[in-house]
Amino acid sequence: MAQANKQDTTMSSNPSPGIARRGFIAGAALAIPAVAIAPTALLASSDADAIFAAINAYMKARDVFNSAADEHVLAERELQAAGDLFPRTASKGNPHSGLPGPVFSRTHKEIDQYTPVDRFPTENAREHAELSAAEARRDARITPLEQAKDAAWDAEREALGELVVTVPTTMLGVMAMLEFHRGWLGRDDEIEVEYLSCLVESVQQALEEMQTA
Repeated sequence: MAQANKQDTTMSSNPSPGIARRGFIAGAALAIPAVAIAPTALLASSDADAIFAAINAYMKARDVFNSAADEHVLAERELQAAGDLFPRTASKGNPHSGLPGPVFSRTHKEIDQYTPVDRFPTENAREHAELSAAEARRDARITPLEQAKDAAWDAEREALGELVVTVPTTMLGVMAMLEFHRGWLGRDDEIEVEYLSCLVESVQQALEEMQTA
């Protein structure tokens, strides 16, 4: 695929709060010079323009991530309903610590604090076993989903990185790239400055090459 010229585009991913997302696209417009597009660039077929494949690949990766995130949220809700999202067990309580009645222990350290093994060996063993079982149920349900979500996020970021450095070879491709960014404005998350910078450079390079075609 056509790639944007390699330049040092490192920028802070935490822009000042006063910079709105629409300010990004305004900056992009200022960065692109007015050029006269050659008729051949306007009429060129978009079939061979790699930007369309890059956009499709990104959308597929995004769908996979969204599905993985939805499954993770659903599992958390189910675990919460079952009382296993934040495992705990009822400890006997240690009068010498000012806890005469039962308390909830959320860690094994708390069990040993609230139900000392030297004073309550049977209860201490039971509480450790109960907490370990609850933790195992949670981990068996949520850990694979967390791993799948993380892998899907990495793939989505990789696809986005490929997209923004792909230089369109047709005017239709340029418009598709700009429309892709415009569509991002309606999302809850913001496109990071590094990705936006590469996208702008790719569009600018495409227009410059069309001008000389």
